[in-house]
Amino acid sequence: MAKIKSTLASSFTGTIYLFLLQLFSRSITFILNQILLRFTSAKVLGIVNIKLELILETILFISREGIRMALLRSKSSSEETDKKLRNENEKENEKENNTSKVKKALIPIQKAVNLSYIPIIIGCSLTLLVTFYFNRKQNLNPEESHTSIILYSIAALLELVSEPLYILTQYYLMFNIRVKAEGFAVFIRSISSFIFTIYLNYRYKVVTSEAAVLCFAWSQLLYSVFLYGTYSFLFWRKYLSIKKKEELDTESLHLSQGIKAFLPTPINEKNESGETKKYYFDEHLLSLSVTLYIQSFVKYLLSQGDKIILNILCNSTTQGVYAFVMNYGSLILRIVFQPLEETCRIYFSKELVSKVSTPSSRQQVYKVIMTILKCHFILGMYFVFFATNYTGVLIDLLAGSNWSRNSMAPLALAFYCISIPFMGFNGILEGFVQAVAPKKELHYQSRMMTIFWIVFAGCCFLFVKVFHLGIIGIILGNMVNMSLRIYTCYQYLINYYKKSEERKDLKEIHPINTISKEPLVWVCFIVSWIIGYYMNGIIGWETLKQKAIYVFIGMILALISTAILCWKEKSFLREFKEYYRILRS
Repeated sequence: MAKIKSTLASSFTGTIYLFLLQLFSRSITFILNQILLRFTSAKVLGIVNIKLELILETILFISREGIRMALLRSKSSSEETDKKLRNENEKENEKENNTSKVKKALIPIQKAVNLSYIPIIIGCSLTLLVTFYFNRKQNLNPEESHTSIILYSIAALLELVSEPLYILTQYYLMFNIRVKAEGFAVFIRSISSFIFTIYLNYRYKVVTSEAAVLCFAWSQLLYSVFLYGTYSFLFWRKYLSIKKKEELDTESLHLSQGIKAFLPTPINEKNESGETKKYYFDEHLLSLSVTLYIQSFVKYLLSQGDKIILNILCNSTTQGVYAFVMNYGSLILRIVFQPLEETCRIYFSKELVSKVSTPSSRQQVYKVIMTILKCHFILGMYFVFFATNYTGVLIDLLAGSNWSRNSMAPLALAFYCISIPFMGFNGILEGFVQAVAPKKELHYQSRMMTIFWIVFAGCCFLFVKVFHLGIIGIILGNMVNMSLRIYTCYQYLINYYKKSEERKDLKEIHPINTISKEPLVWVCFIVSWIIGYYMNGIIGWETLKQKAIYVFIGMILALISTAILCWKEKSFLREFKEYYRILRS
């Protein structure tokens, strides 16, 4: 039980670190983007945030996602390696020297390091292919240049070079190093794109679209350079501090090797028959990586599907409006959902895969899943019943009337708010499957996700080309896609606990059962939405005074709804408060 709490506490700390990273990076990006919107057009925003980001994500996601997931599911964690090192004297022949013992204890770590170089190898080939494809004349817009595409491709490859350092931070749960490295790199990217754009506008008065796109491309390249540089500097500081220690744990023993700790090294390991086998890549992890690479490619289609479809079906201006909506809508996803999902994957893996799972660990994971799903539902209610009525006001205040009155941005952002609960449920349930499911199940999930992507593409074509819904059609198609993915992951979760035979009431795990059963809560939220909708037409938000009155009414309605929610859901809130206290302790 103590070990369960230890892993859970480490995961919780990691969530806090990653949350702070996302809060910092997204806040900086968001603030500077509001200023840059005054100097860039929707067309430039579409090229940078849709097409060039698609190039970046294509190279990064396909190259590294399979390896990352395989290493999360590695059978050996740093805690287990420490235990192995401490008990080595009891298990091994006394004649065996200490150097040999240390090497044995460090084998799982070296397996991870060796495997972390595969994304770099894949990335080199993929960078050439992607750059060639997007640099073809028929794929270029007048505002684009070959240089901007090449810069983004090089930036992606440089970011892959830091993958071995990232893998070690995940292996040892050194979230503080990752937060510092990524946070500083994000700051450099944001401030450099801001300075470049403002300087060009000041120097030449009118900035061409091509020059504006190049500003973002150079900033992305700086991000990759500083990411690798900061990682290297922080690990170098860690190495210097380790040299002063007398007693070293596994982590310190490994990092005390200096530069050798980050380089691929042949592994010598005895098999069951006593023969020494020399290899670079562990067969089990390599086989698992291939399976997860297939799934990650499908996941790439799902996660980047909207950008792929937009690139095919919509022009740069429409893409720019969608990118604008994503800048606002994705704040909650990047700041809260992403670090939570990453940490949950690590936690599920540590509790149910990296060691032999026990009834208490499975019960603990079950409680975590149900608690998070319930929180996602409660948060989603505020986005659906309150945020949808206030998207126009928000955009008008932050970006001006050109975006709030002369585009579909407010309506598109309202639909995006409706999709947020779907994203929250999908992220947690899919994270469980990726962390726990065996190879056969992962193959099945890959096939199903491929079918779902085809359904998503079909829905987008129908909504965009037939019903002419534009951006809203893409968002609706994504909601259909996520609903199917949630159902499939839920089925695996049910089957997992059926096999463990520890949950008598399996229906409790259903995502629908995290929905509030209190009629008064629903009535209050629905009435609040109706009042907000009609007040929008009666009061309006053209002037600052009207905005203040309209927002004040929304705040009063939200406070009343929150009070009723706390009253009717007080049992869950008590459990959550106690759970939070345990995590903090």
